[in-house]
Amino acid sequence: MKPVFKTITCVAVIVSVLMSNSILALAYDDNAPLIQKLKEAKHTLLEGISQAEVSQGTAISAKFELEDGKLLLSVYTAKEGLKKDSESNPLIESNGEATNNQWTPGVEVFTDREHVGRASKHLTLMQLSKYTLKEIIAEASEYHDGTVFRVDPNIREGKPVADVLISTPKGDTTLVSVPLN
Repeated sequence: MKPVFKTITCVAVIVSVLMSNSILALAYDDNAPLIQKLKEAKHTLLEGISQAEVSQGTAISAKFELEDGKLLLSVYTAKEGLKKDSESNPLIESNGEATNNQWTPGVEVFTDREHVGRASKHLTLMQLSKYTLKEIIAEASEYHDGTVFRVDPNIREGKPVADVLISTPKGDTTLVSVPLN
């Protein structure tokens, strides 16, 4: 390949990667009410993960979400850890108000198709990972200021990643995709 074509190809790849991340970040721009409410949180995702893992198994994803105007902290866990598949591993959500002094989540074992499917995907991708959810958050936080408000295992360009959403000090949303292996 001639040097000019190598340069054009390299630039095209860089632009497409930047555009795809920009488009992904734009998809999360509807989080403005959530980001505003994050200022009232008395707990972090890391705290929620640590607490949920004490009794509910290994964390496989976590997020803040708004429901009926309330800021909730939600952690998905695999009760039996990462060694068992989703068919023999209860998939659980610990979910509670993040603005209370104590995070006292309700616990739900998933039985509906939508949640079981999503949690199964998260479990499978975390089984491929060299890192825990806490390590993924720490890695993303090391390079970006702000509050991590969501971490979801995902697939990007055929590779397992964890999509970490961070609310910046300016109130923007930054998407950081951390490779899982």
